Amino acid sequence: MNSLHEVSLADIKPDRHQPRKTFTDVDDLAANMKVEGLIHPIELDSNLTIVVGERRYLAAKQLGWETIAATIHETPLTPYERLRRQMSENLHQSAARNGESMNPMETARGWVRLYELKTGKNYSPGEQFLGGRGIVGPLAEIAEEISAKKTTVWELLKLLEEPQIIQEAISRGLPRTYIREADKAPEEHRQALKKKIIAGDYKNREDVVAAVRAIRKIPELADVELRRQQKTERAETNRILNTIASLALALEAQPFDQLAPREKTLVEKQLNWLSNRIDDYFKKEAEGGEQ
Repeated sequence: MNSLHEVSLADIKPDRHQPRKTFTDVDDLAANMKVEGLIHPIELDSNLTIVVGERRYLAAKQLGWETIAATIHETPLTPYERLRRQMSENLHQSAARNGESMNPMETARGWVRLYELKTGKNYSPGEQFLGGRGIVGPLAEIAEEISAKKTTVWELLKLLEEPQIIQEAISRGLPRTYIREADKAPEEHRQALKKKIIAGDYKNREDVVAAVRAIRKIPELADVELRRQQKTERAETNRILNTIASLALALEAQPFDQLAPREKTLVEKQLNWLSNRIDDYFKKEAEGGEQ
C-alpha cells in the first residue's frame, strides 16, 4: 500500500542507480512549478530515496521549497520493478508532461540493465535481435511491459555497437536519427559519413538524407560528397554542388526514353542550354588561368 506525504527535501535522497543521469531542462520545469505548483507528486521508497520524479525534486530545490508532496512505496520494489518504473516514467510520463525525454545513450543503457536484471545474464549485443529491425526474447517482453516500440528499442541498442566517439556525440546532443540515416548508406561509406556528421558537416537530418540518397543512387558521387566540408563551403559553392547532385538524381530517376514527346523536347533544350553554360563556365576558368 502506498501513501501520500509532505516530505522535507532535506530528507530525500536521489537514486544513484537512476538510468537518467543528465537533466538539462530543470529551469523550465521550475518556472512552471512556480506558477502551477507540483501537479504530480514524486515517488519515494521507504528509505526516502527517489523512485521517480528527480527532475521535480531538483526544480523544487531550485525554487527553495522546504517540502514536496511524495507518494511513499511501503511495499519494497525489486531492483527490476524499480528500474522498469523509472524507465516508464522517463520515456512516457516526462514526454506527456512536456518534459525532456531521456538521452538516447542513457535509454540504451537502461534497456541493457533491465535485460540483465530480468535474466540474470550479461547483455551481449546482437544476440536478441531478429534478422530485421526487431528484438526477441526477454527484451521483447520488457518492451511490451513498458509499451515501447520494438523497432525503437532495437535502434537504441544498436547505438551501443557504435564507436565511443559516436556514443559520446549522441550523449552531448547529436540527434540519433542522423546516425540512423547514415546506416542506410552502402556499408563502405557509413563510417566516413558518420565522421562528417560528428564534425558538424550537416546542418540537419535532411542534409544527411540527401547525401545518403546521392551515394546510393549514383556511387560516382560518393567521393565528391564525402570530400565536401559543407560547414566551411561558401554559399555559392554549396548551392552549385547541391544543384549538381539534385540534377544527377533527377536524371537517374527519370530515363530520357520514358519521357513523353513534348517533355523530351523541353528537357533536351534545357539540358543543351545547361551544357553550353557549363562549357562557358570552364572556358572562363581556362582563360583566367592563361592571363
